Amino acid sequence: MKWSTHFITGITVGLLFARFLGGDYVLYGLIGGLFGVLPDGDIILDKLHLAEHRGAYSHSLGASMIMGITAGISAYFLFSMSAKESAIIGLLSFSAAFSHVILDSMTYSGVLMLWPINSRKYKGWVRYDSIPANLGIDLACMGALYIFGIFQDFVDILHFW
Repeated sequence: MKWSTHFITGITVGLLFARFLGGDYVLYGLIGGLFGVLPDGDIILDKLHLAEHRGAYSHSLGASMIMGITAGISAYFLFSMSAKESAIIGLLSFSAAFSHVILDSMTYSGVLMLWPINSRKYKGWVRYDSIPANLGIDLACMGALYIFGIFQDFVDILHFW
């Protein structure tokens, strides 16, 4: 999928975490957005012929788990967050990164989604730049934010100011 769709999906994951686990909307939204696009950092490595884009080391369950664990440990040691909040950050980071993998599994290129459990390539039926597919996912994210009351939370914050 397109970069913007990964970003919007990651932000949505972050905002849902904040809504249901009581975190900071801005912080969790930014973390979700960052980890929603982070797996595509392998594009740089692909250009340098060091790794394959959408390979197992960036677009898989294993890679998402490593990103989540690293984020959680970093939150605890580098940012002095509590163990509980660090665990939430780790789970949020994993979830946003794995949402990227799931979305890319819908494309013709596919991904090794469940690596290292298995090496099957999961492929879908759309191009990564399909306007209907990307727009549909973006609208589904907006709908989830509306359904779970996150838009109302932002309206309440704006009225507070």
